[in-house]
Amino acid sequence: MANNIKMGRDKLFDTLGNNDMLIKPKKNYKKTTKIHHRYRKYSNKILNLSINKPAQVFVNDITYIRVENTYAYFFLTTAAYSKK
Repeated sequence: MANNIKMGRDKLFDTLGNNDMLIKPKKNYKKTTKIHHRYRKYSNKILNLSINKPAQVFVNDITYIRVENTYAYFFLTTAAYSKK
């Protein structure tokens, strides 16, 4: 033991981080969203709507997933009331 210093893992990483001695991780993703596109952006029409029954509002989401050497669309439709 060097000088009988007792330090746990979390304290060690806090100390290393405070002194800029940690290696910064590389980002492992590809940016696929275009913020400045030519399509119209619509306002949120259900923002103040009280959702109180099934099949009243459906929400959609689309994302990209990596499949081998390319990307594929992943599209999801969900009922806002039950979230199923």
